[in-house]
Amino acid sequence: MRRTDPEREILVKKRQSHTGKYVTVIILGLIALSITFIALYAQQISRGDNTDEVDKSIKICITPSCVSAAEHLNKAMNRNINPCDDFYEFACGGWNRTEPMPDDKATWSVFDILDRELLRNLKTILITDEVVIPGGLEATATEKMQAYFKSCINEEAIETAGIRDLEGHLKAAYNSGLEAWPFFLSPPLTLDISKVVRTAFEFGNNLDLFSYYITGGPLTPKINVINFDTARFTLDRFSLLNESRQASREAYVQYGVDVAMHLAADQNRTDVTLEGVTALFQRILAFEMELANATLPPEDTRDATEFQNEMSLSSFAGNYTRSLGLTGEKWAEIFANAWPDAASNLTANTIVNVRETKYFAKLNSYFTGATPDRMNVLSNFLAWKVLEPLVVRLGSKYRSAYQKFAAVVSGTTMESPRLETCVLVLNNQFPNAIGSLYVRNFFRKEAKAELENMVRYLILSFREIVKSSYWMGEKTRQTALEKAEKIVANLAYTSYMMDNVTAVNDEHRTFLAGNSFLLNYLNGRKFAAQVQGRRYANANQPTDWVTRNFIETGPAVINAFYSNTRNSITFPAGILQAPFMGSGYPYYWNFAAIGTVIGHEITHLFDDQGAQADGEGRLINWWDPQSKKAFEERAKTIIDQYSGYNLLGVQLKGANSQGENIADNGGLKESYGAYRMYRKQHLNDTEEPRLPGFETLNSDQMFYLSYAQVWCGDYRKQEVELQVNRPHSPGRFRIIGPLQNSPQFSHAYRCPQGSYMNPIKKAAVW
Repeated sequence: MRRTDPEREILVKKRQSHTGKYVTVIILGLIALSITFIALYAQQISRGDNTDEVDKSIKICITPSCVSAAEHLNKAMNRNINPCDDFYEFACGGWNRTEPMPDDKATWSVFDILDRELLRNLKTILITDEVVIPGGLEATATEKMQAYFKSCINEEAIETAGIRDLEGHLKAAYNSGLEAWPFFLSPPLTLDISKVVRTAFEFGNNLDLFSYYITGGPLTPKINVINFDTARFTLDRFSLLNESRQASREAYVQYGVDVAMHLAADQNRTDVTLEGVTALFQRILAFEMELANATLPPEDTRDATEFQNEMSLSSFAGNYTRSLGLTGEKWAEIFANAWPDAASNLTANTIVNVRETKYFAKLNSYFTGATPDRMNVLSNFLAWKVLEPLVVRLGSKYRSAYQKFAAVVSGTTMESPRLETCVLVLNNQFPNAIGSLYVRNFFRKEAKAELENMVRYLILSFREIVKSSYWMGEKTRQTALEKAEKIVANLAYTSYMMDNVTAVNDEHRTFLAGNSFLLNYLNGRKFAAQVQGRRYANANQPTDWVTRNFIETGPAVINAFYSNTRNSITFPAGILQAPFMGSGYPYYWNFAAIGTVIGHEITHLFDDQGAQADGEGRLINWWDPQSKKAFEERAKTIIDQYSGYNLLGVQLKGANSQGENIADNGGLKESYGAYRMYRKQHLNDTEEPRLPGFETLNSDQMFYLSYAQVWCGDYRKQEVELQVNRPHSPGRFRIIGPLQNSPQFSHAYRCPQGSYMNPIKKAAVW
């Protein structure tokens, strides 16, 4: 008989056992905070040296929630800075003092802090005193997660196992001689590529030779399509092709060399030499650089219509993978093996989409008529890519090899805490099992209804912006309004995760957890690949939980998402907490924080990429020529603005990040409009009570201060160099950029025209 309710009772009892001491600590802390801020209030009344004189008739909120909110704001601020000179320094100038960056992080922000708290909370559920934890077919999903977690934190067992389980996996699953890597045979070894690809895909590994993802079709968005895309290399494209990143390339070679030498030592091999392995990895790097050179830079991949190249699997194979021995029939077998319960109708005639055909043409030509020596490089490359995702799942010397590499690439100097790493691994592979644990044990249920109400106001606010966007033609403007009306919002979690433990157990029935961490990890990858297959086989619905980078995600995530093909926005439970959404926090705060996140995701559906799809998610041009031209001209103002920013000596690339920057600017404008709308309807358009210590700042000023503190954070320079080639701008400019473009902000803080925070020239799309 399946166990359901007793499991939930165990979790509740486990939480209750800690309640007494936590309540005592919280009460004492809140009393101390209240005393501090009451004293600060009295001090400000007596001094009266802020921007405005304190109106003694204004109410001060000293509830625990308000005190907590004030403390959060105050500790990050630098009140010595004039907000009109640099609002980031005003709002976040104290961040580095109170939140120093941990050695294991390349960035440190509000998101990262909440991530750490979420992982630590989940850890308390996953740790169990049970000596033997069930992990078989009849075990509950929670028991399987606990067993998997126990194997991950058992570092002694991982060290003892060495490479035993790795060798066993390579022999049993691949049966291709991969356990003998690196290959220095004469004549050179040539792998059966289709066999290696078949097994790698089964375990969710694209081998960094090509990648694929599942999304709705361009004109039939409810029918899922396989999209073949370029490789996802260990180093990003910029690092592979830019001479300024030579140190990263050298570190990558050294990383591979270290791993190969460790494996050789563990296998007592005498044929593997440092010189030979170094030469091999220099050739692997050269191969990756050549492939990377055939890919497009991110800023040239934003027009989705240019990357619609539909063809059958047979045509794809004939045009682009025949030199690798991958026919249409073999591709069908590869997917059928990875998706055993979801690919019955997938054949060589199945239509797929190929995004960057130039890349695949290069890949095909590179191995057409290739010499044995070149094929030997490919064999070593493929074996390395089978092994590479498993390196950090092995013992300490292998993880140290990776950490040396990471220190050069991103500046981190130590591994993340093991417990947190293990929770993250489980959450990535089993987002629904871990998400169910999270919402049942840590989520404030009322937040879902509160969020639903805010989403309604944000969509209304966006519609008001569209109505006044007279740069659009009337027909185009009406189509935009219709699309906004059709937006589907997925909030917090799907209901069964909270209320139906049996369904969660059934969903994870096929995953079996044992004592070996490496084998559990591999089985987790296999399970995740099968989930992707089931998603491919099902209809692509707007109410489906959205994916992150086309991979399934769940409620236990500090993030938010949108989907063009679904015309949907998604807000996982993890982000619905302070400082984004605080229980009992002022309305201006929640509208400024989570409200701006909501507005950001709404605007994504109308940014330079989102605007290419209509309200049904179809890739259809619904813009009249004049409106489209006006949109592009307005988008260019955003591109130019952000291209002028510089952080730690690194210049931003506005073309790269234009979609996120459009969303940031639109999100702020929408959230302020939604707040004023809500305030007029529910607060009689009056000032909200002030926070202690902030008596001189009115509600509008506090709105913008609350918004800014969401983006406080710090970066290592190595990470900034990588970040400017990614979609998001660094946090500093997610504050500076939208506020410089906001007349409402300048009015609230009375910033003189021409000051840094109120430039004469402003940028906007929406």
